[in-house]
Amino acid sequence: MRQFSYLLILSFLFSFSPAKSQIDRGGYPKSFSSERFNSNFQKIEVHADRSSISLSEKSNEGGIVPHKIGFTINTDLSPVNSGTWFTLDNGDKVWKLAIHSSGAEALAVYFKNFELPDDAELFLYNETKNQFIGAFTSDNYSADGYFGTELIEGDVVILEYFVSASSAEKTPFIISELGYVYRDSGFGTYKGFNHSGSCEINVNCSEGQDWQQQKKGVARIQVKEGSGLSWCTGSLINNTRNNFTPYFLTANHCGPASSAADYSSWIFYFNYESEDCNDPATEPSINTMTGASLIARTENDVTIASDFKLLLLNQEVPEEYDPYFNGWSRSLEASNSGVTIHHPSGDIKKISSYTSPLVSSNYDATSDNPDGMYWRVIWSETASGHGVTEGGSSGAPIFNLDGKIVGALTGGLASCNNLTAPDYYGKFSYSWESNDVTDDRKLQPWLDPDNTGVEDISGVQYNSVLFIPDFEADMVVIPIGGSLTFSDLSMGSPTQWAWTFEGGIPGSSTLQIPPSITYQTAGVYDVTLQISNSFNNESIIKEEYIRVVSVINPLPSDDLVTVYLGTDLVDDVIFTIYDESGREIEKHIMDAPIKHFDFYFGKYSAGYYFLRVQTPTSIEMHKIVIY
Repeated sequence: MRQFSYLLILSFLFSFSPAKSQIDRGGYPKSFSSERFNSNFQKIEVHADRSSISLSEKSNEGGIVPHKIGFTINTDLSPVNSGTWFTLDNGDKVWKLAIHSSGAEALAVYFKNFELPDDAELFLYNETKNQFIGAFTSDNYSADGYFGTELIEGDVVILEYFVSASSAEKTPFIISELGYVYRDSGFGTYKGFNHSGSCEINVNCSEGQDWQQQKKGVARIQVKEGSGLSWCTGSLINNTRNNFTPYFLTANHCGPASSAADYSSWIFYFNYESEDCNDPATEPSINTMTGASLIARTENDVTIASDFKLLLLNQEVPEEYDPYFNGWSRSLEASNSGVTIHHPSGDIKKISSYTSPLVSSNYDATSDNPDGMYWRVIWSETASGHGVTEGGSSGAPIFNLDGKIVGALTGGLASCNNLTAPDYYGKFSYSWESNDVTDDRKLQPWLDPDNTGVEDISGVQYNSVLFIPDFEADMVVIPIGGSLTFSDLSMGSPTQWAWTFEGGIPGSSTLQIPPSITYQTAGVYDVTLQISNSFNNESIIKEEYIRVVSVINPLPSDDLVTVYLGTDLVDDVIFTIYDESGREIEKHIMDAPIKHFDFYFGKYSAGYYFLRVQTPTSIEMHKIVIY
């Protein structure tokens, strides 16, 4: 049985690209504007032992293992034990280190204990300085301390680290591995930018006109699995809360043995595509992110399970990436037509179309099986070519005619030399909950966390969901010294809350559900809630929402009645007493601030009376019972 050729191939950056990448802060290294830092700094040689490289595609319990074409070399380099320090006139410092690994087509740098000070910047660039990435800052910190970079062209990578004098003694990172990408043809055919098959179709050709939203969710993955490097494809995916949780769907055979540390160093490339239908002469700019955690995946054996992997990106996708969280369908009904969007051979984003129905089958089977775990697909010729899939397409989403994901690419025989051969996609409907009973083997607990039972949902783009702050209190009229609680009713999935409670104790909170709020002084008070996330910021003020009323004791009474106004002195208070008929019988205008006042009802006959308490902020009416 011939499997799909999973050459998950690494492409290279051959053009100068100042576009933001890996959520960097931008800017330029100090050495780009000063020759002072461009000479007499340490250059370290890291030897790459390629003698044990195996290029054969192999099986792992029936599963597909990507063809290894790049690997990492263990290192132990840091600003403490390597590189050269330069001191600026004001005491700030620049550290530089060049790493050379002969024969590499490109290099990547993998860090551990990565924790830059707030005032530090890190850049990486190649020897000709026509490619650089950074600045990376304290914003790139992750709790596990791992960080990785996209590929740097050539066999030399230069690291340049700037830090203030006050923070220079801290060790900001350790370079634990150097990613090495092969150069010579003796190690295989290493395609990349503009080197996928001639039949492939750019996503911005006419075939992609109706798929402009969906393409924004699809990204290329720089996979790290132990010491191996490879390419895959995957997609951001929506969940029933529509809250932009950065879930990312791909195939489990992409890094089936990746560790938690490996996942933290995976690189996700968004918007890597041509501007139009033509192949561009120079490589497009890229938007990348580093790191994810494993949420759920199938077994490695593709003959007994549908192939899928669900990741959670370590950070929210920046708004400037214009991401789209693709919708999905777990329907058992086969789609009559649709597309896959992918990165064949690590090339820019492509689109392939099918115009005959998907067929339910087992993996690599030619016969139909209604209960099969895979969709079998035959690609169709369209106006711009005959798009298929290649190594690097693994994990790509296949969409139904409604633009919803129904599967993830596992393998097949299709190629530009075999246009009508089938490909196989792990069924979304099977991955939903049929692979196993545990949450880490299925999609349902994560993509439908409230167990709504919906069969499909649409995709969602930032700012397309209503973002409306709202709240309510469990009561809005309380006596002095009383407490109440608030509930957040906001729409749009905020991640931060800022409450302000006029007259309350405490007077503010940043929790979604704040603690009980106590009011010690009579009056009418506003409550304000501001909600925000990475993309929105809105607030609401409910004026005079909470009414805090005086406490009258004792009730009923036969003589003395005391009115308590709270723990704070209150100015300009007026008390008025009325009998049952509403006739005013007593009035007191306070000429000094008070906290309480005593009334003597012994001079009145038993019955009902009414006490009016007026302050600068409120008017209350109380019923007094005298026996």
